[in-house]
Amino acid sequence: MLNIFVAPAIIAGMIWWFFGGDFWFWFWTGVLALVAWAVLYFVFKIAEGRAQSRSDALLRQKIADDAAAEEQRQHDDIKRWHEIARGHKDALTLRYRQLVTKDVYGAELLDAWRKELPRFRKSVGIAGREDTVASFDSQITLIVQAWVKAATSSPASAFISGDPVEYERWCAEILRQNGWDASTTKASGGQGVDIIAKKGGRTAAIQCKLYTSGPVGNKAVQEVHAAAGYVDAAHAVVVSSGDYTPSARQLAAKLGVLLLHHSQLPKLEALLPGKEKAESRILLPNHGSGLIIPPSEK
Repeated sequence: MLNIFVAPAIIAGMIWWFFGGDFWFWFWTGVLALVAWAVLYFVFKIAEGRAQSRSDALLRQKIADDAAAEEQRQHDDIKRWHEIARGHKDALTLRYRQLVTKDVYGAELLDAWRKELPRFRKSVGIAGREDTVASFDSQITLIVQAWVKAATSSPASAFISGDPVEYERWCAEILRQNGWDASTTKASGGQGVDIIAKKGGRTAAIQCKLYTSGPVGNKAVQEVHAAAGYVDAAHAVVVSSGDYTPSARQLAAKLGVLLLHHSQLPKLEALLPGKEKAESRILLPNHGSGLIIPPSEK
C-alpha cells in the first residue's frame, strides 16, 4: 500500500534530478512524500477502524434489540396463554385431580398430567417455540397445583381414605349437604347402584368408583345404566376419584350415563339432563340422550 503512495513522489523526484535538479532536494522530497502518504494512510485506517467499530456496535445493538423483542414476545405469549388457561380453570383442576396420584412416600406422580398438557395446548391453540412452551407447561403446572390446593377447603375436594364403602358414604354426605336425599344401597344390594339420590322430583342412580391405579372402564357404565332402570331412577351417574377410559366415555355418551369426578357432586343438579331427556331415558333405556360431561368441558 505504501509503495503505491510513494511511487509517484519517487518518479517525480527522479525526473527532477534527471533534468539537473539537486539530489538532496529529490531525496527530501521523497522522504516528505513518504511521511505525508504514511500519515494519510494511517488516518484512513483509523477512520476505517472507527467506521467498522460503529458498524459492529450497530450490529450488536440490533442483536440485543432483537433478543429483547423476542423475549418480550415470549413474555406476551405466556401471558396470553395464562389467560386462556384461566378460562379453563375448572377443567384443568379436574384433570389434575383425576390424573395425579401419589406414591407410597407421598410424592405426586405427574407423568399422566404432563401427557395431558400437550392435548390441552392443542385443543386451545397454544403453540410456540419449544423453550417457551416448556416454560409455560412448568408455570401452568404450578398454577393448577395452587388452584387444587386452594380448593381443598371444599368438603368435596378430596377423599383421604382408601375404603370404597367409606367413599360411597362420603359421596352421599356431599349430596346431602347440597340438598339431596341420598342413601347408600350397599347393605340392601343395589344391583350396581351405590347411592340413590332424590331432589326436586328427580332420582339419580349413582355408582361410586374409588380408583387409584387406573381409569374407570366400560363395566361401571354398563352396570349403572342397567341398574338405573331396576331402581326406577331417571338418571344414571358414575362418580369416580379418577379418570375414565375413552371407551367408557363413548359408551356413556351412547347410553346417556353421566360421568363425574367427585369434586363435581355439589353441581350434580345442574349437570343432570332436563326433565324431557330424563323421561325419554326411562321409556327408551337403550336409546338415551347421549349426555356426557367430559372432563375437558367441566
